[in-house]
Amino acid sequence: MSIETDLQAVIDRYVDAYNRHDLAAIGAIFTDTASLYSPYGPPAVGHAAIMQTHTDWFAANEQNKRMTVISAQATGDLAYCVLHYAGDFPDESGTLSTESGVSVNVLKRQGGGPWKLHVTSLTSDTPAHG
Repeated sequence: MSIETDLQAVIDRYVDAYNRHDLAAIGAIFTDTASLYSPYGPPAVGHAAIMQTHTDWFAANEQNKRMTVISAQATGDLAYCVLHYAGDFPDESGTLSTESGVSVNVLKRQGGGPWKLHVTSLTSDTPAHG
């Protein structure tokens, strides 16, 4: 399998957990010392902060989160991927609008274990929700 395929599988697990609002599954995808930088809120550094950020994001009622790996590479137990993300947000009338962007991610694994997100940085190509 290619590294793109391996990392897309990680991202697919994340998207599935996100769409189900499953914090435990999301938590398992991030390292304990992970960080997340986003135009949708303050930096989240550490596992607890990342879980709180996701709790806050769930309150925005995002629907149909989707992510596709554009490129990826790995050396040893470090990898990166660039991906496109998108999600749909309802307005007061229920009409959905799509927000999207690009995310750069560093992933780590230990002892041949699963890849986990370690650093994530989102760049929106649409105005931030809210």
